[in-house]
Amino acid sequence: MNTKNFWKIMGGGQLILTDCPNTFKDGDGVYYLMKCLQQIYGAELCGFQKFDDRFDKIEDFDTILKTGFNLDGNRLISCHLFEYDKDKNEVTINRGKPREMEVDYEYAYRITKKRIGAQDGWNGMRRHILWTMSEDSCWRTWGDELFGRDFKEKYFNK
Repeated sequence: MNTKNFWKIMGGGQLILTDCPNTFKDGDGVYYLMKCLQQIYGAELCGFQKFDDRFDKIEDFDTILKTGFNLDGNRLISCHLFEYDKDKNEVTINRGKPREMEVDYEYAYRITKKRIGAQDGWNGMRRHILWTMSEDSCWRTWGDELFGRDFKEKYFNK
C-alpha cells in the first residue's frame, strides 16, 4: 500500500486518515477536505499533518475519509466516510446507520444492510479501504455502487 499521499486530519478529539494528492486544489486539497469535514465534526477539527510511516500506524485510525481522484489527481470523484466504534464493534458509513462488524474468512469483505464481514474484521476492512484509496489502486471509486454518491454531493461539492 502506497501511503505517500496519506494525511491525518485532527482536532476536537477526532483523528481522521485520508488520501490527498498534492495536485488537488493546487496543493491546498487537504485544507479543502478538512473544511468540508468541519460541516460534520465542527470547527474544532482544525489541523492536518502528513502521515509518516516512521511514527504513525494504520491501526491507530478508526475514522477514514476514503477518497478517489481522477488520474491527474486534480478532481475528487469519490468520497466515503467510515467511522468504526471499537466499544460497540460497529462501523458507520457516510453517517448512516451503524452496521455490526464481524470476522468472515469466506470473502475478502461482505456488506449487508446490518453487517459488514471482512477477513480479520475491522482491521481487514480498514486495509481494504486504504488499499482502494492508494494511487496504485485501480479501485479508486470503490464504494460508490455500494454506498451511493450522495455523501460526496452533500459535503464535498463546493
